[in-house]
Amino acid sequence: MSNETTKTPAPGGAEAPGRLRGWVKLVFILSLVLNFLVIGVVVGGTIGHLRGEPPPRVLDRDRDRPDALSFGPLGGAFTREDRIEMRSAAEGQGRDLGALRAQMQSDFARLDAALRAQPYDEAALHAVLTEMRTRTLERIEMGEQVMLARIAAMSDAERAAFADRMRRGVERFQRRLDEHRDRRRGE
Repeated sequence: MSNETTKTPAPGGAEAPGRLRGWVKLVFILSLVLNFLVIGVVVGGTIGHLRGEPPPRVLDRDRDRPDALSFGPLGGAFTREDRIEMRSAAEGQGRDLGALRAQMQSDFARLDAALRAQPYDEAALHAVLTEMRTRTLERIEMGEQVMLARIAAMSDAERAAFADRMRRGVERFQRRLDEHRDRRRGE
């Protein structure tokens, strides 16, 4: 980048160093902004990498990922490798996770239809909710079984690290709840 300046006459007729031209100043500012953005991305990526990969979101649409099985609040405490192993264990038990997701989507479609039905049919709504509860409890039981097996396979140090990650996740969740509650109080 050139150091182009305009010279302004100083009192007494001598030329004094001037300011950067307008377009040069704009390019300089844009360059600084771009540099700070790059630094922010690098620092943010490094911090995120050091924290470890977060668990997939519950509503993650990329369901073909090997670690896309969600274990609720405890899921964040498991490593990516743990989640992959638990998914494999669930599938090894003959669980078709794709079919479970498809059934859940079907349940919500049926729930939507029951809620919109005219005239309203309470018995139909109750039947859908009962079936959803039964399948949800089955999924919870399956998740509990694979989590218990995975935790049982951990060494004492791995289990302690898991507990530390779980505690940090709970603390982070509690902070978010507190912030949300404080914002609502401020409204």
